[in-house]
Amino acid sequence: MYFLCKIHRQNYMKCINFIFPHAMGSPKLRVGCYILSMPSIFPKVDIADIDYPWDWMYKLEDIVTYIEEDAKCYQFSMKNRLYDAQYEPLHSDLFHSLPLEDQHFFQWLESSFSHSSANNKKDHFTHPVHNQIYQTCLAILDNEDDM
Repeated sequence: MYFLCKIHRQNYMKCINFIFPHAMGSPKLRVGCYILSMPSIFPKVDIADIDYPWDWMYKLEDIVTYIEEDAKCYQFSMKNRLYDAQYEPLHSDLFHSLPLEDQHFFQWLESSFSHSSANNKKDHFTHPVHNQIYQTCLAILDNEDDM
């Protein structure tokens, strides 16, 4: 499995073992953890503010729901993406702080790997590291050993 550096691997292990342990059963979530764990992203994300590995890319709002059951009131909180008037998701400040080429690459990865089964396959990216990252994401989806 390709990692940008030792810190990327360490962050990935934290993500799948402690932050998103349910990712072990989901290749799509592991792909999200792989991207989230990159050294240019991971230290800038407040993990308490996200519910899913791709949430760092978006502006989020807290949605709080109260359910009353058996004379007890339960509070549930979740994150919801914010959208503009054209129903395009609003991206986070962290996302906008990345180089434009990386922004486009991460947008493409997120739409390809989190919502579908990577049907938008590419065989070439202009940035050589993007090729390696993409190949690793494909390997994770194919359930190859990603440790």
